[in-house]
Amino acid sequence: TPTPPIEDDEIILLLESLDNPKDDKRHQVVERAKEWSFAVKLMATYGLRPIEVQHLEVRRNGKDTLWCTYSKRTSAGGTEARRLFPLHPTWEKNWELIKKVKNKAPLPRMKAGAAEAFKNYMRFNSKWKELKNKGCSGYSFRHSYAMRGHLEYRFHPRELCVMMGH
Repeated sequence: TPTPPIEDDEIILLLESLDNPKDDKRHQVVERAKEWSFAVKLMATYGLRPIEVQHLEVRRNGKDTLWCTYSKRTSAGGTEARRLFPLHPTWEKNWELIKKVKNKAPLPRMKAGAAEAFKNYMRFNSKWKELKNKGCSGYSFRHSYAMRGHLEYRFHPRELCVMMGH
């Protein structure tokens, strides 16, 4: 069964909890929270799989554009590199996502696999616990993108499939 999508306001609350860690001001804790905040912003803005945040590059074609180079392999073949499109362009602009990718802003280390690393890090975050109790996972950002694209922006499912690398 698909994981439930995360509403925009829930995404913002989660990001606020990551950007402002309350209980611990140690440099290492703050830096790690920033890395995860960056990863969540990328997943939410572009509908990425958790692993895909590690496979991004900026390409210039008249202007800087963000591309995902991750190739998901299945028995039916593999995905191609794709240009990423923000459904909320203000998120891309306000969070300076292209600039941060271009400047190689740090992302979280994901030794055990991206989804597992996300789950392990977020298990202590109270906002994430609320979302997890609703059935959300790292993949829910992807479902949120699909729902937003279909319901708010009226993209046809075939267009969204291409945008999401299906």
